[in-house]
Amino acid sequence: MPKVAVKLKDRSYDVHVGEGIVANLGRLCQESGLTSPATVIIAEGLVPAWLAELKSAFEAAGTELRDIETPDGEQHKDLPSVRQLYRHLTILQHERGEPIIAVGGGTVGDVAGFVAATYLRGVPLVHVPTTLLAQVDSAIGGKTGVNLEAGKNLVGAFWQPRLVVCDTQFLASLPPVQIRSGLAEVVKYGCIARPELLHTVRDNLHDMQADPPRVAPRLVADCVAIKAGVVSQDERESDRRRILNFGHTYGHALEAATDYRTVSHGEAVALGMLVALELSRARLDLPRGDCDIVYELLRLVFPALTFPRLDFERLTELFRRDKKVRDGESIWVLLQELGKPVMTAVSDPAEIEEAARAAQRRWDPEASR
Repeated sequence: MPKVAVKLKDRSYDVHVGEGIVANLGRLCQESGLTSPATVIIAEGLVPAWLAELKSAFEAAGTELRDIETPDGEQHKDLPSVRQLYRHLTILQHERGEPIIAVGGGTVGDVAGFVAATYLRGVPLVHVPTTLLAQVDSAIGGKTGVNLEAGKNLVGAFWQPRLVVCDTQFLASLPPVQIRSGLAEVVKYGCIARPELLHTVRDNLHDMQADPPRVAPRLVADCVAIKAGVVSQDERESDRRRILNFGHTYGHALEAATDYRTVSHGEAVALGMLVALELSRARLDLPRGDCDIVYELLRLVFPALTFPRLDFERLTELFRRDKKVRDGESIWVLLQELGKPVMTAVSDPAEIEEAARAAQRRWDPEASR
């Protein structure tokens, strides 16, 4: 069973990756120093298949597990959902030393993590991510938060988990759209840190797009190791950690502009990476061959994806509200070459619009006419 350490001095924790390891969840919590009764915040759709097994895992370790069911989906990643979870926790009389176990995809992890960071001024948190995107990305690093109408993740806190358990058996029941969303983040890691991951995705794409999908624990562990290394260097995104936002500046604006309903997070990040590639070509002379590798791989992962038709002025407004804006300038992660990211301030909306139009022309020539 691969285990990756996120090294943050007194806030360090382990990420366990494997198949079938959720059966050991109670024991793993105890080994992490979490011996009190726990409350699981679990996505409603996972309850029939997984809640009984989760409770059995805690019973086997001699610990009680209470449960709160919560709706999933980006439209529920808001302050009303947070208030509802606070209410349930007070009914259960959840105490400060008792952990919250977040079981679900990135939305549930972000909301439950924010609740853990703020309820009783902070209670222990354990992540059990059940989507590929959450396993390789959002469950690692301590970012929590919810959306406002003005933009994505504008309210939140850094709250590191005490433990993360990535069980790849959850991935076997995922629909193709969720596998693709997770693969967008894997491609991101290949672009910013380890280009050989791009070849790994291409070589194993058939298995990951099969029914049921088959995702190797080693692929998940490799991505976790990249993020853990970055987070260990820069926990609160003051510098190095910002490279993890490759594709996200445009992607987050795209999600907000479509009301978090018509474009998935992975699709938005994929399109955002294309725009960032074109900016990289214009600004940093990114080699055409590097650009081609990413375009071709994303086309295999997202064969039906198109750029939504949007008012670019609306996107520009959303760029200005992004958390990464500094002194009125939008901060973009661009590439000198694959594996060599740089942070670049972009102040001219026309430059971003031209990169977006160039990406759309290349990605979908017919639609862009």
